[in-house]
Amino acid sequence: MDAQWAPPPGPPPGPNPRATSLGSLCALPDVIISEGILAGLSAQDLLTLSTASKLFFAFCRDDKLWRRLCLEKWGRSKSPTSGAPVSIVFKGSWRLTLLFPFTISDPAVDAQFRRAQAALQYTPSTMPGEVYSPHLYAKWYRSRLDLSQFVPEAGANVTVHGSLHRVKMSDLRGGEHFRIAYERHGIPLMIEPDENVLAWDAMRKWTVEYLAGKYSDVFFKVGNEYGNPRNINMSFGDYIHYMHHQQDDSPLYVFDEQFAHRAPDLADAYSTPSIFEQDYLSVLGESGRPDYRWLVIGPMRSGASWHIDPLGTSAWNTLIVGRKRWMLYPPQIMPPGGSLPLSTLSWYMDVYPHLPADMRPIEIVQNPGETIFVPAGWPHAVLNLDPVNIAVTQNWMGDGNARRCLQEIYGSRVKTYHALREHLVPVVPKMEPLFDEFEEHLKKRGVAVGDGVNAESDVMLVAACDDGNDAMSDHGHFDEHDQPREPVDAIWLGRIQTAFQASVDASLVVDPAHISQRITSGQNHVYYHHPLRSYIKFLTVTKSPAHERAHHEVSALTRVASSGDAELIDRTQVYVASGELDGDDGTRMPYIISRECGANYNDAMDLAATVDDHLSNRPFPVGNFGRLSWTHYVDWPAFVPWLADTVSRLHALPPPSPPSQSISSSSPSPSFTEIIRDRLASAPSRHRVWRYFPAAMLDTMADYIARNPVDDRVWCTGLVHGDVTPGNILGLMYPTGPASAADDAGDAGNTDDADDADVEFKWRPLYLIDFGDALSPANDGTDPLLDIVSIHLTLFRCDKTRLAEFLDAYDSRWRTRLGGASGAEGGRRGLANRLMVYALSWEYETMVREMTRWLFGGAAGVAGTWIPDGIAADDGVGMWEWLADTVFGLDL
Repeated sequence: MDAQWAPPPGPPPGPNPRATSLGSLCALPDVIISEGILAGLSAQDLLTLSTASKLFFAFCRDDKLWRRLCLEKWGRSKSPTSGAPVSIVFKGSWRLTLLFPFTISDPAVDAQFRRAQAALQYTPSTMPGEVYSPHLYAKWYRSRLDLSQFVPEAGANVTVHGSLHRVKMSDLRGGEHFRIAYERHGIPLMIEPDENVLAWDAMRKWTVEYLAGKYSDVFFKVGNEYGNPRNINMSFGDYIHYMHHQQDDSPLYVFDEQFAHRAPDLADAYSTPSIFEQDYLSVLGESGRPDYRWLVIGPMRSGASWHIDPLGTSAWNTLIVGRKRWMLYPPQIMPPGGSLPLSTLSWYMDVYPHLPADMRPIEIVQNPGETIFVPAGWPHAVLNLDPVNIAVTQNWMGDGNARRCLQEIYGSRVKTYHALREHLVPVVPKMEPLFDEFEEHLKKRGVAVGDGVNAESDVMLVAACDDGNDAMSDHGHFDEHDQPREPVDAIWLGRIQTAFQASVDASLVVDPAHISQRITSGQNHVYYHHPLRSYIKFLTVTKSPAHERAHHEVSALTRVASSGDAELIDRTQVYVASGELDGDDGTRMPYIISRECGANYNDAMDLAATVDDHLSNRPFPVGNFGRLSWTHYVDWPAFVPWLADTVSRLHALPPPSPPSQSISSSSPSPSFTEIIRDRLASAPSRHRVWRYFPAAMLDTMADYIARNPVDDRVWCTGLVHGDVTPGNILGLMYPTGPASAADDAGDAGNTDDADDADVEFKWRPLYLIDFGDALSPANDGTDPLLDIVSIHLTLFRCDKTRLAEFLDAYDSRWRTRLGGASGAEGGRRGLANRLMVYALSWEYETMVREMTRWLFGGAAGVAGTWIPDGIAADDGVGMWEWLADTVFGLDL
């Protein structure tokens, strides 16, 4: 059965009621109004807005809005006396639960509750006929959809991507056969229960009534996917009450990795199936290993959206009660729409029906007692089909996924990697050569084994450590230059040829072998034509209108090309041509063609010909290093002066000339100050949606901005790039250290492994790209401090020592110029506040996310937990001034 639903009858005849009900907001889609605007409002704002019109009344009754408010306010409540967690008691709707979050024992409060309950009897189907919103209706429909018959078509377990078959445990003939025949080759399985699984206490006893009776007062971690906080406090008894009374389209679910500590006898009620018993991470002990087992409980419509299991591990999942619909893709395929913030049910309704047969996932229904094996690296999603679904799941590292696990563990948990080597090699000696091989690859990449790494795994590191020949290798989707291999389909090849013929050479025939997808910029498509040394960028869905961004980029590249600054031209790409093609939705899609050139390009080609075993012969973004510490890769003594000089040259460009007319643009252009003030006017609402800051700071953001106004003072008439971030600086890996000097003396052509081990490679920059966010107003100057914000937060990761080095290289007079007449302390405070205000003006969340990640160790996942107690007691504006000084404060 496919996910099919019919929208409500069309809007009533006559004038469009949206125009009178929503005012100027009627131009926006319902999803933007609901998820983008109303989701940032407070409870009082929603109540007030609901009185404005019948359609706003319907929007503001959307229970998902009230769930967000309720869980943000009460989801992690603690007793004021004991400090113990206090559980939310669901009242049938989240609006009621926000008003009455806990157990009601007072008769007067109970009377108030019942009056409120009677007043909130509402569904979209009972609204007056003039209220029409397919978006609200779809949410209501999903929340009431019966999934008991929502099973895949026969044969869905076999697709062009692979298959997932049911087998008997006895057919696997033990763990060694399973690891060789299935795990090592990444073949998923659904395994029918044997007598050992059927004998588990969990299989015999675990009903929801049994668990509720025994663990009613035990608090478990309850997941709140795509919400904030991501998990909440709830006792098991109160969760079961919620599960039976909720009508959420994406219900809360128990997903607890600490269940064995909260209720130890739960872990004793089952055992690991024998074929999965090999788990090398177990040598680290319960306290030293990463989280590896979970208790999973959820109602119909709950589940897990598209994801890949962490740290390169494989997983098994045994279902105790209920049924689950599983969908999987092999590692080389990204699930269509899988990166969108959609629940699994929403994905099934909004994406799945539109997939051609050859792009549908492998699907299968899991029944009670069955165990699914999900190989490492396989994207998968799960949807619960029955009113109650209970499962246990574990992740592990074994022979079949060892190589991938080492790569990903080193990339995100370097201390765990070294502990694993220390404890595993003595008991499993055959693993020592694999560790040695992996570390040899690290040395060739210029990574000093043993250095700290502080974030997620790196796709380039993974690719570099994978020779693609071993049966355990599972990253064959990277090419020989460590670039993701993205096949160029016929539609885009046709567009590339049409654009080149229209703008460069009418007789040009594009050979598919000459095209590769080199860089992706958000959802834009960027391709590289090798013989022409040219990039073609198609602007599709972006942060702001595609035509506006295209106009900015063309204007900036044209301005650089006409500047006469040969060094700056070498460090950017030369503008060739631009135009428009028909897009998928009937609109005009802009494209821009640019070209590599100059001494930088020629030097890079000479270097690549000499040591091409170590680097791509095409520049790649520093952002390709993922979130690993760039100390391992970047040649900072070369990078910081290069960046300072490049940015200062941009800022020193002469006033702009009239823009190119090859791509339409809006006119007249606002001033720099007007642009920033406009962004700041909407900043508080954006930040309420992103929720990186606590309520006290969000409530005073507008006041803080007003106290630190963006005035008309500017430093330059030049060009502000607007997005100097890791993805927009291209470079290459260069040999450094004594070994490279020996190469220069006459052995540069020798790339034997014996010599390579002594050569250290560091990434150095060549190009600054992507001027789609460039600010170059013709009627006033610009403030270069805007670029310094993105450089400090995303490239320097809030390292103020590096920022000071950059500013010294940018302009040796910066301390005097920024100090102003108010003295050193006043100048420090003024500079910090100005930079913070610019950071708040960003139209997307990159800046605040990076600020809180690198300065506070990622603690910003819980808004405000990174604020010291003394500061947290201050007023909101005081918190902003403290944060500004902490992030940007420099001695002048």
